[in-house]
Amino acid sequence: NDQGGILSDLTITRTGPEEFLLVTGDVLQSFTPAWLRRHSLTDEACTLTDVTSAYTILSLQGPKSREVLVGMTGEDLSTTALPFRASRMLDIGPVPVRVVRVTYMGELGYELYIPTEYSHAAHDALIAGIRAAGVEPVHCGLMALESLRLEKGYRDFAVDIDNTDTPLQAGLGFAVDFSKPDFSGREALLRQKSSGPLTRRIVQFLLQDGGPLLHGNEPILCDGRDVGYIRAGAFGPTLGASVGLGVVDHPEGITPEMLRRHHWEVEVCDARIPATPSLVPLYDPRGDRVRQ
Repeated sequence: NDQGGILSDLTITRTGPEEFLLVTGDVLQSFTPAWLRRHSLTDEACTLTDVTSAYTILSLQGPKSREVLVGMTGEDLSTTALPFRASRMLDIGPVPVRVVRVTYMGELGYELYIPTEYSHAAHDALIAGIRAAGVEPVHCGLMALESLRLEKGYRDFAVDIDNTDTPLQAGLGFAVDFSKPDFSGREALLRQKSSGPLTRRIVQFLLQDGGPLLHGNEPILCDGRDVGYIRAGAFGPTLGASVGLGVVDHPEGITPEMLRRHHWEVEVCDARIPATPSLVPLYDPRGDRVRQ
């Protein structure tokens, strides 16, 4: 918005010279197209069609996901041929599927956009392909995905971030192209960027000694003083401890050095649990695994 706040979270995949597939979360299904029509789609030559019911999405994730797809398709799916964030049409069994190399759990993985009427056939072919690769398939739901994305520090709009947070505060400044001459919120973000260390930021926390389970809304304490709260939390099975994303407000300015200088705790049911803060993902901080 004009204040630099985040209004929506979506991915955009080019499917043709002048065609794009936009995918957004369920809570934004009505808002996102309405905003686009109001602000961008003023040219009659540009149309927007809701195809939500036309597709089923299956997410194939894990270190052997490429091996599975190569075995099923015989295609070259190396990083050179299909890099991170690229897209290609592939046949999964008898079904033409759009394969997009993205992940919401921080591993090598793919999202498969399947015509709804063929979703069962594609699913069964995929299960057979996974087993043919010597892997026993595991069906996982959103709660399992939630714990893994929190380990990676991936943000969830309307949970960890909302329209009161800017991309800079949310740790998503890499997604803002300041070389563009104009976009909504540009001036507000430039002012924020030039005003010194941010005093409000989204920070990842790992409870020491495992800690109790985080659910959200637990107070965050800096040297015993309340400075924020956990917005989303779960047990991180890979990290071996409870992990969460929270918003921190501190007049000193929040930097890696500032986080190291102070003592941090998260209050869970009146117990203050020591915690380790981080501005970079606690799991695979360089993002090597998603780009391998």
